Amino acid sequence: MNDVSRATASGIEDLLLAVELDPSCPETYEAISDQLMVKGYGAEAARWRSWSLLQPSNSNLNQAIAELRELSLGRPSLLDKTEQILDQAQQLYSQGFLQQAKDLLESLAFTNSLPAAICNRVGMLEAQLGDHWRAESWYRTGLLQQAAQPQVWFAITRLLLNQSSWDEAIETVEQGLIFSPKHPWGLKLRMQALQLSKGWRTLALLDSKNELPQLDQRHGPLTAGRSFQRHKTWLQLDLQEKLRLRHLLINQPACWWALNFRQADLLLWAKEQELLPKNLSIKIIASPDPLGLYSDLNKLDDLTISMGSTYGLDNEIAPGLLMLARGPLRALPRALAPWLNNESIPLLAPIGLLNKPPARKMVFGAGGWELWWPNSTDE
Repeated sequence: MNDVSRATASGIEDLLLAVELDPSCPETYEAISDQLMVKGYGAEAARWRSWSLLQPSNSNLNQAIAELRELSLGRPSLLDKTEQILDQAQQLYSQGFLQQAKDLLESLAFTNSLPAAICNRVGMLEAQLGDHWRAESWYRTGLLQQAAQPQVWFAITRLLLNQSSWDEAIETVEQGLIFSPKHPWGLKLRMQALQLSKGWRTLALLDSKNELPQLDQRHGPLTAGRSFQRHKTWLQLDLQEKLRLRHLLINQPACWWALNFRQADLLLWAKEQELLPKNLSIKIIASPDPLGLYSDLNKLDDLTISMGSTYGLDNEIAPGLLMLARGPLRALPRALAPWLNNESIPLLAPIGLLNKPPARKMVFGAGGWELWWPNSTDE
């Protein structure tokens, strides 16, 4: 071993003794993690750092201590074997043997409890081999380990665009932009997705020949395979923003309309942020999955739910908030024209669906959503 390795080994040996004497000391786990990072073992460093938050079981701890003691003596260990396999996979990749490199990394990923870095490499190779679904599955597995990876979100977006899954691409790129709002690749992908989905809509497009959207069948069998992995990362509002939004929304009439919604995750997030008025009434309009949405809404307390369509809305009282989701046909039902053109009704819509509605200003935008508020309203 060189001098750096000897110093690192000596430091780890002292720390391992400290762990054995007091396994409940989080500072010792953090110090071991720092030593491992010096040697370049990122995955094991993350493992020990996580133990500073949640103490491991005795069996896991004893196994990890034995592995690090082998390392300190200069003997081959699982850590060294991991580095060797990564180097071997890189050589195979550089020689054009993508399948062999992918198989090697896939086995390594399962051996090491699916670390994000290795999952991402497998996903990249699956994408190059042309298996979009498996590539997305590996990328999302890596995101389960570490959500704050904007480039991985953008890589999934690229896969979705290649499959003409415009709406899902827009949702996915927005997740990546949460972690890196100014990332040039993410901004470019979002623009491409909006253009391909024809998402830049104005109120002039209300004269659609289709009164109600039909179920979208573009994605075929991939929809069922992807649905179990769809997980959104929502923003945690700071206190000032939360109070501002609460002032706006809670003072509105507690009757909201929801068009084209499939899930209630947005409302569940709003509840966590304490943005929902008491005794809220939700009118569901043209939902592609009304039963699933109804089931989600039942998780909210003190909520009145009614089903409906755009037919017969002329006699309704104006809603306190009109919430729009992207429909499969990208067009807004013309029966909503009187309500969308009613300048006193706030609008909540995905980014790009409405191109600056008249007499309204955007007061909030995050997580792929925009809140348009009447100009005449005193905030």
